[in-house]
Amino acid sequence: MKLMNTLTTVGLLASSLAFVGCAHTPEALVQARQQYQLAAQGPAAKYAPGELADAKEALDRAEASFEADDDAQQAYDLSYIADRKARVATTMGGIAMQMESQRVADAEAASLSDKMSDAQRAQLAAARAEGDEALRRAREAELALQQAGAVRETERGKVITLQGNVLFKTGRSDLLPGAKESLDQVASVLISMRDRQLTIEGYTDSRGSDTSNQQLSESRAYSVRDYLVQRGVNPEQLRIQGMGESAPIADNRTAEGRAMNRRVEILVSNEPATMGASRTTP
Repeated sequence: MKLMNTLTTVGLLASSLAFVGCAHTPEALVQARQQYQLAAQGPAAKYAPGELADAKEALDRAEASFEADDDAQQAYDLSYIADRKARVATTMGGIAMQMESQRVADAEAASLSDKMSDAQRAQLAAARAEGDEALRRAREAELALQQAGAVRETERGKVITLQGNVLFKTGRSDLLPGAKESLDQVASVLISMRDRQLTIEGYTDSRGSDTSNQQLSESRAYSVRDYLVQRGVNPEQLRIQGMGESAPIADNRTAEGRAMNRRVEILVSNEPATMGASRTTP
């Protein structure tokens, strides 16, 4: 638990430094709303209700501040705080769910221990120690990913969502300088997943033609792929998929919805990697 608290504190402090100089973003509240929505729909609702309530309270304060003065520094600062609290709630919910699963496994193992020989107990203890270490590494990886973008579990595998406005200028596919810090965190985790298939999917909002959106989504996915390869991710694990404006996650009729739809998602598949990079389209 001390490890989790330390990592969370370090992550929040690092992020607060990155926020200096870029507080005046018109999408600050949009980002906070999105992060809270993702947290509320994930394990945090069951496993981290306290952290989720803190995030909701912070979001409510940010909303009220924006209503009073949408250009005030306090409004942007409160939006940032709400965003970070929602990310922490998402992370802590996932970790708590993992710990609950581990406790169940430990209880089952303990019930079998009385029926085992000394040698079998020693093997069980070694396996549990290995499992504890794997869980510790998983917690650290989850915290690192949450500093870079939203993470959720799906039937296909773990999905890391990176908002497009953080990565690219409008209508462009070259990475912004600030995007590289987030991608560095993602790369450090993906490098340890050498047995997993990784798919980078680019998405756009509905503005623009189908053809231009398709091309832009592919170009953005390739930009993320190329940078991850530079940081040490195995290119043979990576697949590229341009999704264009398909599969929106929010209403394209609103600025908030369009901001959420402009994104890059990295799927860490549940299936083993089939080596050989490929390019696919929907």
